[in-house]
This record gives sequence, structure tokens and C-alpha cells, in this order.
Amino acid sequence: MRRVNPIKVIEKVLSFPKSSCKIIRKLFNLILSKYYRKIFMEVFYMKKVIGPGIVAGVGMVVVGWLVSLVFGKIFPSLAIEYQNIAIFRPWSDPLMYLYILAPFVLGIALAIVWDKVKTHLSGSAFKTGISFGLFYWLVSLSGMIISYGSFKISLLMTISWTVTGLFQALVAGLIIVSMNSK
Repeated sequence: MRRVNPIKVIEKVLSFPKSSCKIIRKLFNLILSKYYRKIFMEVFYMKKVIGPGIVAGVGMVVVGWLVSLVFGKIFPSLAIEYQNIAIFRPWSDPLMYLYILAPFVLGIALAIVWDKVKTHLSGSAFKTGISFGLFYWLVSLSGMIISYGSFKISLLMTISWTVTGLFQALVAGLIIVSMNSK
């Protein structure tokens, strides 16, 4: 298939003299270069950030759900604590959709962070993904300490959130690193 040069088409259609065609050519090349740059950045962010971030979000939702089920079976008192409407909103509240949205926002944020720090970690995708997930989890520990210190929740609930966060961070790290290592 023959490629059409848009500049040649413009020159023929508009029949400009050669001197003004140089100016149009430069302007058109500038526009095209910005156009291609924009497409490149969109593809780059879709491939390196948005896609892995969304997949990591799905992984965090699934892992969070599974770990919560396990904790609920082992410690039935957690389910009773979650029903305390003085602390937690009921699931019927529309703001609870933010609970489902949060892992996707976090996944995209972690993918952006990974894109900036990936040169500082080396090794296999598995080792690097685990390391990246652990680094994020360590940073998030301060939030667990603040939650326990400022909310009327049990230590068991705080531990369950911390363990769930660990598994979610590891899964997110593995997903983001493996999707960016190809």
C-alpha cells in the first residue's frame, strides 16, 4: 500500500509558490510531530501505566476480597465490628463505591511510581515485583498505625487490614512489574 505524503497533497491542492510551501511544510511538520508525540504518549501511558494499573486494581480487589473472607471465617468478631454504623457506612450508601474505586486509583498511582523508580531495582520480574510491593506496603504501615490510634477499631481489625494490604501490595507489585518487563 502506497503512503501518501500529506505535504505534497497540500502543495498540489493549494498551488502555493515554493517559498510559501516551505513555511507550510515546517508548520505541518510541527503539527504532525506534536500529533505523533501525543499518540506515542497515549500508547506509552496505556501500555506502561493505565493498563497495568487497572489490572493491578483488579488483582487488589480480588486479593482483598479473598483475604477478608479468610479473616472473616477465622475471626467472626470482625464481621460484627464491620456492622458498627458509628464507624463504617452501610453498603447501601453510594459513597461506598469509592471503596471499590480506590484499588484502581492506587494501581494507576503505583504504576506511575514504578515508571519513575524502576531503574533503582534489579533482578527478575518476580523478585523486583515483590520488592516493589514490599516498599509500598512499608510506606502504608504508617496509615495503619494512625488508623488504630485515631479510630475506635480493634487491634485485630488493624492487623487484618495490614495483612490484607501486604497481600494486595505484593500482587500489585508483581502485576505492574511483570506487565512492564516485556
